[in-house]
Amino acid sequence: MSRMSFTARLTLYILITTGTVFLCTFGYNYIRTERSILELTRENAFNLATGTVGRIERVLQRVEQVPRFLAVRLVDQDMTSEEVETLLREFVASTPDIYGSTIAFAPNAVPAAGKYYAPYCYRSTDGLRMVQLANDNYQYWYQDWFRLPRQAGKAIWSEPYFDEGGGNVMMTTFSVPVYRERNGRKEFYAVITADIAIDWLQKLVSDIHIYESGHAFILTQNGFFVVHPDKRLIMKADQSIYELAVETDIPQLTTLGYRMTEGKTGVMPLVVPNLQKPVEVIYTPLKTVGWSLGLVIPQDELFSSLQSQSVTVAALALAGILGISVLVWVVAHNATRPLRILSGNAVEIAQGHLDIALPPAARMDEIGRLTTSFDEMRTALKDYIADLTNTTAAKERIESELKIARNIQMSFLPKRFPPFPDREEFDIFATLTPAREVGGDLYDFFLLDDRFLFVSVGDVSDKGVPAALFMAVTKTLMKGIAEHERDPAAILQRVNEELASDNDNCMFVTLFCGLLNLQTGEFTYSNAGHDAPLLLRAGAPVTALDMPPGLVLGAMSGAPYQCRQMTLAPDDRLLLYTDGVTEAMSPDGELYSADRLRVAASEYKGMSAQALTEHISVALHAHAQECPQSDDITLLALHWHGRTKTSGKS
Repeated sequence: MSRMSFTARLTLYILITTGTVFLCTFGYNYIRTERSILELTRENAFNLATGTVGRIERVLQRVEQVPRFLAVRLVDQDMTSEEVETLLREFVASTPDIYGSTIAFAPNAVPAAGKYYAPYCYRSTDGLRMVQLANDNYQYWYQDWFRLPRQAGKAIWSEPYFDEGGGNVMMTTFSVPVYRERNGRKEFYAVITADIAIDWLQKLVSDIHIYESGHAFILTQNGFFVVHPDKRLIMKADQSIYELAVETDIPQLTTLGYRMTEGKTGVMPLVVPNLQKPVEVIYTPLKTVGWSLGLVIPQDELFSSLQSQSVTVAALALAGILGISVLVWVVAHNATRPLRILSGNAVEIAQGHLDIALPPAARMDEIGRLTTSFDEMRTALKDYIADLTNTTAAKERIESELKIARNIQMSFLPKRFPPFPDREEFDIFATLTPAREVGGDLYDFFLLDDRFLFVSVGDVSDKGVPAALFMAVTKTLMKGIAEHERDPAAILQRVNEELASDNDNCMFVTLFCGLLNLQTGEFTYSNAGHDAPLLLRAGAPVTALDMPPGLVLGAMSGAPYQCRQMTLAPDDRLLLYTDGVTEAMSPDGELYSADRLRVAASEYKGMSAQALTEHISVALHAHAQECPQSDDITLLALHWHGRTKTSGKS
């Protein structure tokens, strides 16, 4: 993307923006249309289901009327067998929705006809036929259509069954029990039935067409299929909707079966076994017989027209977007021609060809103003480069001089360790890390004679070159005066007088100095406003020396200074430092502090003077991490071993 031309990027941005707007609009419209189609399809499916149920219900209700009417007549009127059979023929012949009918009497109800009498009239291919159901092959008094209404005492519809020995077809029967009063109580007299062939119901439901593979089915109260496009499922004793749910591992079929057999109305998405794809099942009850009608609508066929239309719209939109992109590219290419010329000249200028001539601005639009500004920038850049060349040369000269000054400054300090390899009674080591090229910290140590070692650490108030010069003067004065004066307080007083005179810049230096008697371990020291050194003694906590009062050097003449004395025990250590140590800052702004310094110094056991300073430096860098150094850092460690045989002889 970063290497593409402006024209290409502009075209791509417009293409992305247009495509995004189209996708959002297309997606919103697709979802709304899909929802509308689903709602409309469900509404139409419910209407279709309700209409089909209404047609079936009307037929069933018409079928119910005749048995009920015959039952009323049979209650009050005795009939001969001939009259019964004639009545049945008229009933079946006048009601085309009925497949067959019987009046099954209770035992001995028609004496002239024998103990059991149940004439059955039904339709066949050659007209109406009459058979007697009271025989050894078909004992009607054991059939559900006879027993159940007698036991219930009310008219009922039977579950679908194959009437083998009677009508010999799959049918369902509406049975009306007839009772007569005898001796003041009701006695069962007969059952009047009206049979409906299931093939009529199958034909009616099979005429329902829902898209290409959608279909309808009817479920009984017990969950068996009465009507289904898969003939293997119809009225099979081991193929209810619940067994089918287990067999196909589709638990949603069980839920659907419960809802339909409970007479509920609704819609349920699932995957049906014979289609193996997502469908919508809309179901509504047949209240007359207690069954339920279901309509199966495949979702892919439901939205096939929408998907086909969406592909067409997407293709047209893609063609339109590509056309817009080509047009935008042509317009942008022509509009940005001056900008491309200016870009080429900018490359030349970037390579240092500042004398190249820029084309004149044809129009003072944004590109024209950019060309004019670029030409002015080119002229200013030539002048700036000339000035920068001179400035760089001057800076390099100053940096070179600062490096020389650093080397000179560091040469003032003792830098050879160990400094006194022939002296066994003490070990000393020091390090100084300036915050800039040159710094204002100082340290020094030297032998005044075989008996006395002089040490000092100081910190000038400023940084950089002025502090370095002040530091050099201070160190020179300290060493020159100390060679003729053995009192640290007197040394500080004389140095202060020299520094305070003609100190127009009001610079000053904090300084600690001390004199160690190498034979006795007696340490005499004085202080000019400096941090107290730390005493590291075996078996005791790290403590700071008791410091005498004293003003910083160079602030004012006539300042008094005092001395303190202490005696170092063998293996004692002194740690001198400047405030650059305790004021080193961590990334979160926390100072290193004197407490942390004491903790780090308390780990000195067995360390030499050099190892002690290196240990403190490591702890200091771990605290500061990557934070830049803000002040000079100076450490000086003095390890007093104690008087030796060598020192005793001297």
